[in-house]
Amino acid sequence: MTSWIPELKEWSGPRYRAIADALARDLAHGRLAPGDRLPTHRELARALGLTIGTVTRAYGEAERRGLVQGEVGRGTFIRHAVPAPDPFGLRVREGGDPGSIDLAINLPAPVGPQLSEALAATLRQVADDLAPDTGREPDLTAYQPRGGVRAHRAIGARWLQRFGVETDPDALLVFPGAQQAILIALASTLQPGETVLTEQLTYPGLKAAARLLHLNLHGLALDAEGIVPAAFERACAEGNARLLYTVPTLQNPTCVTQSPARRAEIAAIAERHGVLILEDDVHGPLLDSPVRPLLGARPDLGFYLMTLSKTVAPGLRIAFLRAPRERCEMLASNLWASTFSAGPLLAEVSCRWIEDGTADRLLRARRDEARRRHDLARDILRDAEFNAHPSGYHLWLQLPGSWRAEQFAAESARLGVSVNTPATFAVERGHEPRAVRVCLGAPATLDYLRTGLLRLRALLDREPHGAAEVV
Repeated sequence: MTSWIPELKEWSGPRYRAIADALARDLAHGRLAPGDRLPTHRELARALGLTIGTVTRAYGEAERRGLVQGEVGRGTFIRHAVPAPDPFGLRVREGGDPGSIDLAINLPAPVGPQLSEALAATLRQVADDLAPDTGREPDLTAYQPRGGVRAHRAIGARWLQRFGVETDPDALLVFPGAQQAILIALASTLQPGETVLTEQLTYPGLKAAARLLHLNLHGLALDAEGIVPAAFERACAEGNARLLYTVPTLQNPTCVTQSPARRAEIAAIAERHGVLILEDDVHGPLLDSPVRPLLGARPDLGFYLMTLSKTVAPGLRIAFLRAPRERCEMLASNLWASTFSAGPLLAEVSCRWIEDGTADRLLRARRDEARRRHDLARDILRDAEFNAHPSGYHLWLQLPGSWRAEQFAAESARLGVSVNTPATFAVERGHEPRAVRVCLGAPATLDYLRTGLLRLRALLDREPHGAAEVV
């Protein structure tokens, strides 16, 4: 059991909340670690001169935030998993004031009631088309082909073609979301212990998939155009990497977009060394003039992935994976072994939206709202240094002065705003930049986003607690 006793002098407000805030800070600073057992309620109450009820309420607040978990008969422990952000972008404290504004989860910019209206209309159309008088079960309630029905694959192929990837239905599979597609592509290509190359700051979902499959990750240096070709060349020359995972458009978290010349250079290196590419084009459609995908000219070099989650609706959980034809059977078999197939109703809704223009309308609406939020961020953070795209959902904020990312995130959390540190994305620890990811899409309204950004602005305008003052 840890001897943790929080320092509460700098925290105002109710003591139970101060204990929870101090716990969050000490966890961010490494004074507490996942799995640590906290003092009992009685012990901490005695050490702080508080009532047992206050400590019980504090541990309950920490558990509500996802920081700890209580186990009957064993005690209270720091959680091993990172707490899931609030999906609505706002927690409300007692009295109705904005409490925790979530700028850590990378949600699409909201589009208001038009999404629910579109879904309701499409579901009514699907219901009308089921023809209950036929006397047989509807196709959408039956088992599906392993890679998706051909009609859905054909529509997916036409959708990808719009963004620069020529394919045909036989080389495309429908997956229940991009995360599942990444997992199956890795499992179909690599053996445990083999290495995946990726940006040195990369999508956390790739890190999770690599852990599950017991794969090694090797991070590649980044510059203003993405992966540094020389770093990729060196890693390939070492001979133990078989696949590169990359997000070449609005990379997460740095917002970098590779130029056409850089994409051609990366593709040429991969071809020269026989390294497959898994291109995740999750944000590609957000650009007004999409850059041709890295695999647009050479689809034989690997896997091209596009999901509807970030551009149309997160809950659709539909993604299209274009793969070399000779690898499609293995992909379909592994998809069947894990989840059998994508949900047919979600696939049907997604494909109807692609065909009838609803997907385009929602995409345009998300771009427009993203621009409004970007303009707001640019105004409030006008003196700060950050990388972003006007129709993207997040920005990569450089920290001034003596701020460290962990310090900034902890102080931001104390003010009720959550952001991501580089540790969330780092492949190897120890060389993280002094920056944080700030997501603009999660808050439900522009007013909530404005509140969160103003709190960040106030932090940027001062030095961290404990920093030496220059006189």
